[in-house]
Amino acid sequence: VEGKLQPAFDLAWQAAELYEKAPNYKASNHERLLLNAADIFLQIQNPSKTPEILQKALTAIGRHVADGAPETIALNEQLAKSYLALDDKAKAKLIYERVAMLYEKNYGADSVGSVNAQLELVRTAKAARDAATAQRYLDRIDGLTKSLPADHPIRLQVEFEQAMGAIDAGRDSAAGIQLRSIVKQARASESVAM
Repeated sequence: VEGKLQPAFDLAWQAAELYEKAPNYKASNHERLLLNAADIFLQIQNPSKTPEILQKALTAIGRHVADGAPETIALNEQLAKSYLALDDKAKAKLIYERVAMLYEKNYGADSVGSVNAQLELVRTAKAARDAATAQRYLDRIDGLTKSLPADHPIRLQVEFEQAMGAIDAGRDSAAGIQLRSIVKQARASESVAM
């Protein structure tokens, strides 16, 4: 509250370290403490050091949970975002692939988290100019979400990414048709925030 972010981060990190020694240790609580410390560090705005802090957090939680445990997902998501902030799209893409795999392993390929992670992977792969990876994941997500109603927010996000792919490929007419359809579906839906 006073704006003393470095001391706040140091204390938050210390709390996470102390909690590791608690007799009633729970990985989910440890994850929350590590994410809290990482959130404070993000406010310090030292992007070049952020991946290092998140790697340390992953190492810390990794001492208590198996590789691929759900408690590592949010930290990996933050790590991917930190690489994007540094414009390291290649590393961000690799981490988003891990995040998608973690969601799939823990919650299923068609879980909201898995689909959202794959959508982030599509966007990151496009930004990294890796059209093949972007299209592979977009096709995969399309197959996973086909059974959703046409106005479902995730279905609309997938269609939006497909339309953006059509624009990237120079198929503006096809993209225009897709985008108009997305707008029509979104307007007709009560579940989609305009």
